[in-house]
Amino acid sequence: MQVTKEVKQLGDGNGFPRQGDKVAVKYTGSVLESGATFDSQHSESAFEFVVGSDEVLAGWNKAIRVMSLGERALLTIPAELAYGNQGRENVPAGATVVFDMELMSINGRVAAITIQELDQYQNKCSLWVASKLDEYDNNAEVAEKKRRKYENRDGYKDFLEGEVEKKMQSYEGAREFAQLEGAIDQDLAANNTLRRVRIYICPFAVCKHGMHDRGFLYFLTPSPMRDLYFQGGYDQLGRRLQRSVYVEHRSMQGFEQLLVEMPEMKAVEENLTKTVEEYDPTTHVVVLFLAGDGYCNVLKMQLVPDYPVCLNLAEDYIDKDKIQLNID
Repeated sequence: MQVTKEVKQLGDGNGFPRQGDKVAVKYTGSVLESGATFDSQHSESAFEFVVGSDEVLAGWNKAIRVMSLGERALLTIPAELAYGNQGRENVPAGATVVFDMELMSINGRVAAITIQELDQYQNKCSLWVASKLDEYDNNAEVAEKKRRKYENRDGYKDFLEGEVEKKMQSYEGAREFAQLEGAIDQDLAANNTLRRVRIYICPFAVCKHGMHDRGFLYFLTPSPMRDLYFQGGYDQLGRRLQRSVYVEHRSMQGFEQLLVEMPEMKAVEENLTKTVEEYDPTTHVVVLFLAGDGYCNVLKMQLVPDYPVCLNLAEDYIDKDKIQLNID
């Protein structure tokens, strides 16, 4: 049971809905066989729903996750993911339906946050702090109340600036994205991801190398590379990221098993075989990196901490065949 998508208008290619996001769409629904329209929403107020909820068709929940902001597409949805064998008004039982759908916004945003918006918000926050301090300076009652809680004006100022800092955290990804020139460098994003967790995976690799033949770390993350690009915990739409990785040690024989499951990995076999044969396990670790969007690459990472330290930490992983780590 698949939903097929025919793109009629490209979106931004970066802002994709996730589970729990509130999206707004405009659409027209028709029956594939007859072409008859049975539903439409094209008024100024677009139709809103929460991704993953049961308030819309299962086919919508599948399709909306692969549409980016501003995209318009024809979605052909089989009966099993639409109205089933019961049908609905003007939709026969067992009918395949087609929706001409446009993704208007995600969580109220119609586009990524711009540098101009960031600067405006930063200025708004600065004015807020100034107004609070002005109130402190000119209202004795307010000043006394704040002194009881924050000791003095400096303590109150530190609190206010701390609140601004927390508010600005959700804009970290927007600033990173706005400063991006061209497409995301996926290899750079992969290497940066490894650096964030290497203090855990390097001792794990040293442990497993000492227990098994030469091999590699199979590094699997459900996150797409567009999410792994961000150094902070938020993306360009101000959404909190939840990124995790699963790591296990495999020999080249284990790679053969992966090939059975994912024949497309044949493309990296030669590079992986050569890298595993040549690397020095006292200085480096070989990683087969696979992301949720299909990005796959063989990477060689320097041991950090260095080998003696990794060797001391390796005993923590003797009884673990694989490890799971949260990046955020």
